[in-house]
Amino acid sequence: MKVPEKATNRQLTKHLELNNLLDPSKSGFRANHSTETALIAATDDIRTVLDRGEMAALILLVLSEAFNTISHHTLSNRLHQTGIQGEVLKRIASYLTERTQRILLPP
Repeated sequence: MKVPEKATNRQLTKHLELNNLLDPSKSGFRANHSTETALIAATDDIRTVLDRGEMAALILLVLSEAFNTISHHTLSNRLHQTGIQGEVLKRIASYLTERTQRILLPP
């Protein structure tokens, strides 16, 4: 991660944490959270439900490409609605604009 990206990430994370905008059960890209702690929490939740004699189900989704499917305009608006503005929002908008993507298929 480059220096400007680190600074933006730090500012964004601080804002989200100070304003309680992060779901405590979400672990992705957060300090002191890992896949291991998320799995332990899920396992504990399932065991609690099963101990009560109820049924439990677990659905896992891989969302590593989810960022590429969201409207960048919508994302910018949502960030603004949560109080993210100024230089941080400008940096994020700059990162999102004028990006191209292409898919190469084998012959």
